[in-house]
Amino acid sequence: MSKLSFDEITGKLRSTPKGKEASMYGPIRDLFIHFLGYPVSDVDIDTSGEGGRPDVTVRASSGMQDTKGRPHKIDWIVVEAKDEHNCFIDTTSREIIFEKKAKYIGSNTAWFVMVEPNAWIMRPVAGSKLTPDADIEILLDQCGEQEFKRKTEPLCFDKAGVSPLMKKFREGDSGTIAVEKLMAMEGQAPSKRQENRIRLNRKRFFQQIRETTIFLQTAITVALSRINPEIDKYKAAGEEFWAVYGRNSNDFDHHSLTIQGRPQGREQSQRHDRESARLRRVFAKSPHIARLALRGLPDFQARTGIDDEKLSELFAIETANLILARVLLLRFLEDHGFFGDMRYICNGGVAAFQNMRRYFKASYAKLLEQAYHEGSRLYASAFDETELDWIFGIGDETLSNAIEWALFQFAKYDFTTIKGDILNGIYDRFMDRAQRKKMGEFYTPPSIARYIIRRLGVTRESRILDPACGSGTFLIESYREMAGNDVDRGAAEYSDAIAALERVAGNDLNTFSAVLSQIQLLWHILGFKNEIESHGFPDILVTAKVNSLVEQDQWTSMDRFAELDQPEYDAVIGNPPYVRAERSAQALDKRSQYEFERGRNGFPGISSKLNSYALFLYRALDRWCKPADPDGHAGKVGFVLPVSLFDSNDTAPLRKLFAIGGRWAIREIVDLEVIYRQVFDADVLPAILIVENRPPHQEDMVSIRFADHSCVISKDNLALREFDLDSLEEFKIAHKDMFSPDGRILTRLTSRRLSILHKLWANGTFSDIAKPYWVRKDGSKIVEWTDKEPEDNGNQQWEPRKMLARGITFRRTKAQCKGGMAVYKGENIIATTLQGDPSLDNADMNKIDDISLWKYSNILPKKGLAVARVAHCPNGLMFDPAKLVFTDTATILMPHDDHADVPLDLILMSNVYVWFYAIAARMGILRTFRSDIYPTNLALLPWNDKMSARSGEIESMRTNLVTACTRRLAGKEVLRESLKGLNLKTVKQRLGEDLDARISWGDNFSDPKYEAVIGEVSVAQTEEGWQVNLACDLFDFVACNRQDIAGGLVAALRQEEGSELTKSAILNTPVPVTESELNEWNKIVDEHKKVDLEAEMQDAIHRLDKVVGNCLGLTEEDVHEIQRDLKADPFLKAIRPRYPGTVTRKQGFRTGLDSDKRYS
Repeated sequence: MSKLSFDEITGKLRSTPKGKEASMYGPIRDLFIHFLGYPVSDVDIDTSGEGGRPDVTVRASSGMQDTKGRPHKIDWIVVEAKDEHNCFIDTTSREIIFEKKAKYIGSNTAWFVMVEPNAWIMRPVAGSKLTPDADIEILLDQCGEQEFKRKTEPLCFDKAGVSPLMKKFREGDSGTIAVEKLMAMEGQAPSKRQENRIRLNRKRFFQQIRETTIFLQTAITVALSRINPEIDKYKAAGEEFWAVYGRNSNDFDHHSLTIQGRPQGREQSQRHDRESARLRRVFAKSPHIARLALRGLPDFQARTGIDDEKLSELFAIETANLILARVLLLRFLEDHGFFGDMRYICNGGVAAFQNMRRYFKASYAKLLEQAYHEGSRLYASAFDETELDWIFGIGDETLSNAIEWALFQFAKYDFTTIKGDILNGIYDRFMDRAQRKKMGEFYTPPSIARYIIRRLGVTRESRILDPACGSGTFLIESYREMAGNDVDRGAAEYSDAIAALERVAGNDLNTFSAVLSQIQLLWHILGFKNEIESHGFPDILVTAKVNSLVEQDQWTSMDRFAELDQPEYDAVIGNPPYVRAERSAQALDKRSQYEFERGRNGFPGISSKLNSYALFLYRALDRWCKPADPDGHAGKVGFVLPVSLFDSNDTAPLRKLFAIGGRWAIREIVDLEVIYRQVFDADVLPAILIVENRPPHQEDMVSIRFADHSCVISKDNLALREFDLDSLEEFKIAHKDMFSPDGRILTRLTSRRLSILHKLWANGTFSDIAKPYWVRKDGSKIVEWTDKEPEDNGNQQWEPRKMLARGITFRRTKAQCKGGMAVYKGENIIATTLQGDPSLDNADMNKIDDISLWKYSNILPKKGLAVARVAHCPNGLMFDPAKLVFTDTATILMPHDDHADVPLDLILMSNVYVWFYAIAARMGILRTFRSDIYPTNLALLPWNDKMSARSGEIESMRTNLVTACTRRLAGKEVLRESLKGLNLKTVKQRLGEDLDARISWGDNFSDPKYEAVIGEVSVAQTEEGWQVNLACDLFDFVACNRQDIAGGLVAALRQEEGSELTKSAILNTPVPVTESELNEWNKIVDEHKKVDLEAEMQDAIHRLDKVVGNCLGLTEEDVHEIQRDLKADPFLKAIRPRYPGTVTRKQGFRTGLDSDKRYS
């Protein structure tokens, strides 16, 4: 890079014209490289225009290594440039801009530099100095090269990075200890500058938790890999020993390092004892590794059910998380003065430790061990030794450096200013999305926990249990409801806080989660320092490493959890794990299985093989909730559960216990499916269920709410999302009306919907029109079948069946023959027609493993109905079973001969059927509003023989209906092709042409694979430009600082309504920007008369609705209500058939006909 003079570079800056901000980036970069000494590779400028990054970033060393062992760089200096004169010289506008741009400041950024054409303002963003004179100002037209170097000397490369600061930390410098405040001091009104700094500190605190956890996890993974050979050696020695002498329940004493077996006879016992003594001497050479190999890792694996492949990774995650949680607690204790003047993990403990470190080559793990010992004097439970404390015996340098980094990073924060809402969601910062998925841990937003607690009516007198408490969100919010909020406002005493904590209990299988839960509850009372010093810390009722579902035996009955495992709770709350029985970490023993399956008081039990959430729900009501008292008051359960509880066949026996005449009464349901992405960072479709431990009464009313995006609140980038569920409309439904005729619980009922459903349920069902047939078996093999009812079936040799089943299944071969059948998948089906080529031609049906209904080819009707198995609602196709075959990604209905000519595929396109399916027939619910259409729920659709009588009238609508849909949807494709013909530049290309253009994205797009469903696109002006809202989801938006690009994007995305687009797809969307481009665009759109085509299509569907509704006993007003509901309700708007003309992508379960070919 050729070097320009100082005057040449600053001259370029001073001459920056308005609107050419990007031209400033190069000169700024040159000043950092040529005059402040930074390597070219460490100075980065934003040339992409995609936003989400600073204009210029200057990087420096952190002194750590990344996950691949490379030096880890940090964003040391962040630069914001503006082409406006005096925008930073003016201190008021300076603070406004800083507030907006502080989002670019990283957890270890030291300087935020603001550059305008004639000035540099350099602001330190670390340390205790918050006064305006902390900013260093340079006016370029009054400053020469030497003056510039003098004033920028603190920013020079030789002073950059964490290492110089770390050196001071080791040497005992206290200038940076507890200086970063996370809230204003009580009684002080903070200035705008202080508010900005506090907001920035909060952001950096949470960033630091995440980054430090990653460093610790990486270091622990490395340390584990280094000692793996020894671990394997000790494991092999143990296995060899036990192979000879057998095992017992106490096969290794980790204190004495004694290995034990079950020897038989005197001679073997003597050999056993000699070999055990020998191995004890071997283990004593590396006792910590022996304990890890023979006790720590096996216990962890048994508790979590993790397979060998993931064991080390997840063990490292939990070890790192526990270290950091305890470090945070120690910092709380230090800053609140519980150690007096002593500080163990910041200065001077760190400074005092250095001599030992140098002389004995001690690891920082030793300092932690001593600090834990001091902490345990105050609160032993948080520092009890677990299998995760193996690090104390490992002198690994990489791990030692990571621990030092953690101590250094959190020494700077003043933990006396970390209170209340700052603590909410801290657990969510420890693990990223992928790790939470592996661990099966999903964090519950505090606002949802608060809603449940309020609706349960929790008071100071309530007894609370969370049997799978995780990090304690529900326990913390219960405490706050009972006493904590009053403590914060000065209306409660220490005795009130202690009384509340004594009535709140929890348990978790995960050691780290349980410890963090205790720690977070402790954090809320540390303000009572004097009272705690007088009376000691309270006993937090949170236990660990116990499966709440396992029945206690004579040994475990002495565990702490046995004290909690009692029927004494007013409220059992939480978000229990969603784990299928075969994936459960700890399989239930026979005694525990029996407890679930034996039933009570004349009521049946449930299968112990159900998903964990169902077992937790049953156990909460059966075992933990208070029974009803003489006044009818009983304990309640408030859980966040998957919606599969309400519709799954597996949970049907459990649902019966909530029906009239059952054991328990449903009090409230909040369906969260529409906002599932905002509730959990995972593909889990949740609902809130509140149930009371008493039988339901006929007069009971159930509260129903269904959430939409109007209840989602995002205050700023730092705050957790909140959910104002109280703002949702509440519907009261009679308890007896909550259940469908087949026993499913319906979560989207209103009184008006229920009125229409009762009319539709008064009809028959699709099951009635399925052709009946009978089969005779020899053992398990079907040997004969007929479609005529056998005259003499007294000995029950013939089994009645109906022709409603899944399609064929290929398990091994895909045999073909000349003149064979064409095989299609469910994905090929759109309403009334097939799309795409068959998956297999000339299939030999005689050699296919399971040919479903085609086995009975001689009795099949002339027409069948094939329905795509995964869709928003049933999409049907009438077909000839003698010519076409469908795989089991389709559901097949072969109608009775009397109904063979009924156009069932057309009927399913009616809004009446779309609405009924969405409200009352969905099962196997999947993300993005899709569901499984099994034979079971297809059979539930309403049927009336009047439709057979009017089949000719309905069939006569086919041409107009299919043509209208095809014209509308094909017209959409034609329109897209016509618009492509304009050869417009994409959003990305537009940004590339104008380096001053910026684009930023809503939170949902942080996942590059995220697909936004384009809805009603709108644009709104904001302080930073124009925000294009893609749908009703608050976090589906694209913001741009150029109005013309934003306007062009609106025009382009309005043609993509209903499409699912990623961030990349949007960036590569062609957009009209200039006036002439917009005119051409609008001319093409007008020519295609999209609005007229939509009206034509809706008119055709409404004519069908009228006939179908009349046949099913609905009034015209009922039909109109259904049509209005489908247009207005946020959930129902997403449920639509694949109309004729739709171009779909595959949404089934398989990419091929072999069962092992599945979608990833």
